[in-house]
Amino acid sequence: MAVNIDVKRRTQGVGKWWTNRADPELTLEKWSVCPGGTEEERAGWTLDEAKATDYVLYVFDKADTLNAFLLPFQLLRMAFRTHGRAWYGDHKVGRCCTDGGRYETESVFVPASIVLDAVTDAMRMRA
Repeated sequence: MAVNIDVKRRTQGVGKWWTNRADPELTLEKWSVCPGGTEEERAGWTLDEAKATDYVLYVFDKADTLNAFLLPFQLLRMAFRTHGRAWYGDHKVGRCCTDGGRYETESVFVPASIVLDAVTDAMRMRA
């Protein structure tokens, strides 16, 4: 049985932008193609229900942190659907031009501790 892992590798130096150097920020993509451009809008990987991914692995350059985070994708997606609006209000949001500037992606950068708490909460079942 194959296990599909989507690796999200951050480049060296991203830690200087974190609110708390001891709590790495995880990138959660809302839009792979932002609305309003010339390309048809497309939901980001974090919200993509058709994505054939079992786990998301966040890795960083060792100069920023030695921590890595392996998260179950469907629980991460559920946590983002539940908390995304609040995270957009509370944390940094960034857009990035892609494919020679033809379209933009959009992500929110959330401290790992907050994402892990939300994923843990998504695992709880209510009677």
